[in-house]
Amino acid sequence: MSQQHLQDPRPSIRALLADPGVRGPLKAVLRAWTDRDPLDAAEDAGLLALALERRVDEHLVCVAVFGANETQE
Repeated sequence: MSQQHLQDPRPSIRALLADPGVRGPLKAVLRAWTDRDPLDAAEDAGLLALALERRVDEHLVCVAVFGANETQE
């Protein structure tokens, strides 16, 4: 099996922090969570992702029903 097939496709924290295309708020969370238990941090990140996905869905429903101007806070 070639070395290419053995590489982990997931980005490392180090790679994300070095990437100029990664937004500052994500980098801040990565830095703040560096010393946390990795399993706890991963579980919390999963919950955060679900909550943010729900927020996006709710936003899209508002845009579809009321139009883009009504969703701005």
